[in-house]
Amino acid sequence: MMRRLLHSILIVSAVVGIPLTIATVVLAGFLAVDTVNGHGNPWTPLMVASGPILVIVPVVACISLVIGLPFHFVIRRTRYAGDLSYSLAGGIVGPAVCVLPFLLDGNYEGVWMSPLGLVSGVATGHAWWRSGAS
Repeated sequence: MMRRLLHSILIVSAVVGIPLTIATVVLAGFLAVDTVNGHGNPWTPLMVASGPILVIVPVVACISLVIGLPFHFVIRRTRYAGDLSYSLAGGIVGPAVCVLPFLLDGNYEGVWMSPLGLVSGVATGHAWWRSGAS
């Protein structure tokens, strides 16, 4: 069970984190040029480049523990447990988790993150099922 959980967390963190990390590494490159020219803190480019992974891994782990494991225990008792059910649940929960904090705040600008939540949720469900099926 623990191997399955860690496997799905790492897969999803990579799926979501790599595109965001590529974008922040480019930004960190510009900040590094400023640092070399004598402006700014030398740690800032490193913090900017590693920021997405440092944020995404704990968020994915927390959501997997709070939502994913209870869903697994409930769906496991039915005959509907399968790749489709886990992926579909992830596809519903992923965008909801990404967008809900913005909507509760009354800010609709965070809705652009819903495709990222969709991809990460489906990847989580699929990785969870595949790691247990193998």
